[in-house]
Amino acid sequence: MNANLADLLKQVDHAKSRLAGCMPLPRHTASSLREKHHLDWIYHSNALAGNGLSLRETKVILEGITVGGKSIAEHLEVIRHRDAIYHLEKMARQNRPLDAQGILELHTILQTGHLSPSARTTPDQDAKIADLVAQHRPPSGQHPLIHAARWHALFINQQPFPGQNGRLARLLLNHDLAQARYLPAIIDINDRQRYDAALNKAAALNTALARKETTPVTDELAILIIQACLRTFNLTLGLIAPIAAKPA
Repeated sequence: MNANLADLLKQVDHAKSRLAGCMPLPRHTASSLREKHHLDWIYHSNALAGNGLSLRETKVILEGITVGGKSIAEHLEVIRHRDAIYHLEKMARQNRPLDAQGILELHTILQTGHLSPSARTTPDQDAKIADLVAQHRPPSGQHPLIHAARWHALFINQQPFPGQNGRLARLLLNHDLAQARYLPAIIDINDRQRYDAALNKAAALNTALARKETTPVTDELAILIIQACLRTFNLTLGLIAPIAAKPA
């Protein structure tokens, strides 16, 4: 394993343990952190998909206020992304394994803002989704973040739905992280070039596997995702440190 990758895994697992030691948090603190995570997640993921709203404008829309000069589509992307996160969190709380229905539900919410009726799919799409679900189970002994990064690359490469699949892929990435008790990996818009380059390299994954190559083709993507997850942990720990330090 790449030495930098191994070190990052140690750091993120240590941060996860530190946060677990601070639990339970006061209800208002947990709620504020959840809102902060959601805001950053929605803004950066939408920006990566081409949405032109600023972080502040995204926050205003989440508060129920219309932003002048911005399209209805941009407003809907914020609201629908929020609702998809809510549904994802419900799936994670239920410890619901990811299946074709769950993927379709999140896709439908992102596209329409509603859970039903589910988006119609073609036989080709059904086959792609079935293949993705079949490859979703992590190999024994593989770190969940490594598997999540590799499956994220696979989902992007498969492109099971028309148009952009990035927002959905990032939702599914964080579903996997939530089920493994990690905070969301929020890929920063400023890392767009690194992200795109890592995804382009990871597109060779199927070819590498077919040739039985041993060189990991998604180290760059895994590093970026783990750094994003670690950034969320560090932000969270920094915000709750004064609270955790208070005497009981």
